[in-house]
Amino acid sequence: DLQPWTGCTVCRDGRYYLFYTMRSSADGGTRQKIGLAISRDGQHFEKYGPVIEPGEPWYITDYSDCGSLDCRDLTVTEYEGGYIGYFVARRKGRGAIATNCIGCARSDDLLHWQLLPPVFTSDKYSCTECPDVFCVDGKWYLTMSTANEYGSIVRLADKHVSKANIYAVADSPFGPFREPPANVLLAAGGCFRTLMFRGERYGIFCAASASRPYLVRAKGGRLWLEEPAGLLKTGRSRPSESESPRELLPHPAWRFTPGKWEYRDGVYRGSSPSGYQAAHIFNVPSEAYCVECLLDVRGRGGGIVIRPHPGSDTSHGDTCIYYDKKERTLQISTMADMSHNIWNTRSIPGGKLLLKIIGYEDRIDVYLDGALLLHAAWGRMPEPETGIGLMTDGGETFCEFR
Repeated sequence: DLQPWTGCTVCRDGRYYLFYTMRSSADGGTRQKIGLAISRDGQHFEKYGPVIEPGEPWYITDYSDCGSLDCRDLTVTEYEGGYIGYFVARRKGRGAIATNCIGCARSDDLLHWQLLPPVFTSDKYSCTECPDVFCVDGKWYLTMSTANEYGSIVRLADKHVSKANIYAVADSPFGPFREPPANVLLAAGGCFRTLMFRGERYGIFCAASASRPYLVRAKGGRLWLEEPAGLLKTGRSRPSESESPRELLPHPAWRFTPGKWEYRDGVYRGSSPSGYQAAHIFNVPSEAYCVECLLDVRGRGGGIVIRPHPGSDTSHGDTCIYYDKKERTLQISTMADMSHNIWNTRSIPGGKLLLKIIGYEDRIDVYLDGALLLHAAWGRMPEPETGIGLMTDGGETFCEFR
């Protein structure tokens, strides 16, 4: 009778099988089960009852060892005429890290399920959840979310990430799935699931709201996301040659030494020998925009500024996609609090950065060399147009919009 949690829907023989996580107030929601409801029209569902519960010999049946009897977030994959289900579970052991696993079950009719051994275990995470499993070019991929907030300090391949959708790889849908050295798919939490549509596999990330779909790409055990063509209502935006940089004040109350800005041969140059400075360059439609640029940071740092109030004379409150050259990290953060209010940070190789920045509704996607690197939700833009600018920190930054 408590709020149902994540699951999935499978269509078979004209019926919709809706799997969800069952939780009851009788035990305070500590004993989870996989529930099922069935529909003929996809709108009106009748509850069938629990179909998967933790059981012997692989899964714990008492929550006293770790505080929760996990059995949730089922995703279903068709395989050899039947179905394989993957779900969050707890294996035999003591404590959250020792018991964490992704469980597995098999069914021929979606009603009766046989428990199988876990397909993923780890000695690093207190919890991995919202799994998805699919096959690309003969390799099986398991995606799942994890974060520090579950009670353990996650140690990912990218040391700057503490909340992420990660992935593991196997030769069989029954595992075992092993994490590759670079195991971060997307440096953001929430549920990530994929689906096939017109011959392509797409992934959708859901936190407070659903993202746009991304193309799922894989090769040799590496997994990444790309921007699908044709989804935006607008093409790439770039400044006209008549638009000169307009310098912005870091704070409305303080007028520090200004930077130097110029435009020459299609390249914008900003220079600030000590602190950071920013300049407004051009406007884009707030509803949806795509900005592509080649960024060359030669000082301490630099980046692209996104401005919710493009007419303002200060960068205070603007958002920056900032490259820290010393740390070799790319991050999304507010200009007013660069070191603390960071939404997303990723380690990158360095050098010149080919960036594609896509804004739509309340979200920002940042692609590096065609692969999705950063994703953030920040609320809808307050004005019809959004400003795009350049920021430089402790030296020179060059930017060519394409």
